[in-house]
Amino acid sequence: MIKKQCKILSFILLITYSILIILVTLCRKHYWTGNPTLYWDYIKRNVQLVPLKTVAEMFNSLIDNTFSVNARILAIANIGGNIAMMFPSGILIPLTFPRIKSFSLFVACMLTIITSIELIQLFTMAGSFDIDDILLNFVGAVLGFWAFSKSKWYLSR
Repeated sequence: MIKKQCKILSFILLITYSILIILVTLCRKHYWTGNPTLYWDYIKRNVQLVPLKTVAEMFNSLIDNTFSVNARILAIANIGGNIAMMFPSGILIPLTFPRIKSFSLFVACMLTIITSIELIQLFTMAGSFDIDDILLNFVGAVLGFWAFSKSKWYLSR
């Protein structure tokens, strides 16, 4: 009976968490144009495929005294927020779906989810596609998975 209640609770938590992720990543002010040329221009301008470029820029703003306090706070919030945002998924996904207990399956699942979120943000003009967001989100998910794999919950399954 307790095992079934835990399964239901983990499912409810995963749904709630997923809704929060959707709200944070997709439900913000969208830039929108009916002009296809402007749309594709927006897409081209909002794709960043150079690994660690954004992270390096953020770290630079932390150590360079010419940046404002606000810029430094935004850098910390961006890096920390991207890691923290996916940490719960590393716990909730294997807890809710015991088949995703293997690390390789978890990695495939998370890379698909995170990349999909980035692409949806880009194509709905709710944000950009940044490879560093994928990397930081992935680090957070793996840290969550690692924490879960070291817990008694994981070991008892």
